[in-house]
Amino acid sequence: MDKFKNKIPPTILTLLFLIFNYILSFNFLKIEIPYKYFFTTLLLIFGFYIIIRSSRLFAQAKTSINPLRPFKSTSLITNDIYKYSRNPMYFGYLLIILGSSVYLGNVISIIIIPLFIFTINFLQIIPEEEALKDLYGPRYDEYLSKVRRWI
Repeated sequence: MDKFKNKIPPTILTLLFLIFNYILSFNFLKIEIPYKYFFTTLLLIFGFYIIIRSSRLFAQAKTSINPLRPFKSTSLITNDIYKYSRNPMYFGYLLIILGSSVYLGNVISIIIIPLFIFTINFLQIIPEEEALKDLYGPRYDEYLSKVRRWI
């Protein structure tokens, strides 16, 4: 699994998890979730909002947003939403997957959430953090000590 570290774009991983979630929804363990359309919409809007807001901060800082090449970063973003989460874009993806789980109303799809968190941590976040530690040294270590990985 090491050979996949930092090789698959997180957007592709998220799409694969959404497809997997959809496939799991065909089993018999359906549950009816009250206000599922409301909660689905809320999670999707909030997820996309976080992703877009985070992306705009990268654009404003004129730094690389490519998660497969964190070593090309020219600026460490620690303000705005990055004061609360080191990985708000991945948190946004997580909210989108959670929204799909609520919409599909499948008990088994609950395994998708921890599996996604584990996969993103292992394949993307940890390699990114290693690259950023090399790039920014003590400044990044200080940021790590102040801000949580997810929320």
